Amino acid sequence: DEPRETLWKVELAFDIPPLGPIHVQAQLAFGSLSGCLWAQQSDTAQLIDSELDNLRERLLAAGLQVRELACKQGTAPQGARTTLEQRWVDETA
Repeated sequence: DEPRETLWKVELAFDIPPLGPIHVQAQLAFGSLSGCLWAQQSDTAQLIDSELDNLRERLLAAGLQVRELACKQGTAPQGARTTLEQRWVDETA
């Protein structure tokens, strides 16, 4: 009985003026991180894409193994939703 590898997935969504809506999907599996970012505005997607090498370097410096990082213009695909939704920031407070 070998221990099974844990798979962690996280999805984040931001809407930051003037960048517009940004969606992040990341997963950590078998000790490697991979992620994709979607930006609805083309200028924002180009900006994020130009900074992915910097992000990769910072993640590596933090001790993470990085497989794939990508940025796409548009909206993220919507898969099945989990029943647990937790908000950590209450912007109305």
